[in-house]
Amino acid sequence: MFKERPIVIIAYVVCTTMAVLAVTPFFWVLMTALKPNPEINAWPPHILPQAPTLDHFHWHLEIIPKLTRVAGFEWGTGFFINPTPPEDAAGFLRELET
Repeated sequence: MFKERPIVIIAYVVCTTMAVLAVTPFFWVLMTALKPNPEINAWPPHILPQAPTLDHFHWHLEIIPKLTRVAGFEWGTGFFINPTPPEDAAGFLRELET
């Protein structure tokens, strides 16, 4: 058999521990999302949902008029630039009755 050096074994143990610690919050969020409300607040907490439900999930639809082409800023930030010239916006606001 190959003899592993102790430093390699320690590195594997540390990496495995870090990976488990990094994945645990994501697993907890997913398992909590699948639990019904009374089970979320139950004590002692259960890791796996006893009666999984999808009640906490819903459809989400956004309707955004596309007046211009989507460019890098919009794709990267999720914010859309208003293509209306300031003169047109000011004229529209002047015509409003207050």
